[in-house]
Amino acid sequence: RGRSKQPTIIQLQDVQDVSNPLQVYTGNPLLDQEFNHSVSLNYTSFNKSNFKYASYNLNLNATDNKIVNSIDSANRGVQSIIPINMDGAYNISSLATFGFPFKNAKLAGSNISFTSSVSYNRNISRLYKKINIGKTITASQHAGFNFNFNEKFDLSINANIAYNRVSYSVNTYLNDDYLTQTYSTNIIWFLPLHFNLSTEME
Repeated sequence: RGRSKQPTIIQLQDVQDVSNPLQVYTGNPLLDQEFNHSVSLNYTSFNKSNFKYASYNLNLNATDNKIVNSIDSANRGVQSIIPINMDGAYNISSLATFGFPFKNAKLAGSNISFTSSVSYNRNISRLYKKINIGKTITASQHAGFNFNFNEKFDLSINANIAYNRVSYSVNTYLNDDYLTQTYSTNIIWFLPLHFNLSTEME
């Protein structure tokens, strides 16, 4: 797929915006429109005999003439911001999910699933006359357990761990990497007369 994005009136107007005296924004009437190229590949498989399923996804996006900010020093303590067109921005992401039912007949309708994902994002801008390339890498792993007891009681347990790394070619003091962990539990009790009692912890 492909799509274009026009510059806004504010981005095109060659008029200074001094509403923030420390950051003076000026439009650029020479801006070209952005054009985004997008490719997506998807595959899904479901086995009706054993209820196993798998899903794969791959996305690629690239932007020509991306409108980004060029930041420079106007005078002491004041930044000058002007929108410009730059090439070199793109991102790639991939996701895979697998699900398996439990073989125990008492746990009919229960399953376990795993989801792995990874993404890479490359952004670009101009900072004090230097090309500033920002790179973000994210990788995560999710595991989910869903238990159904006689269609009267549902228990869901989920765990997710993700690694993030951010780096910049110019303002390197913003470089960082960190790990996040999330755990949650959801319980639903199906009562008579179509009432449900549920609770969630995270």
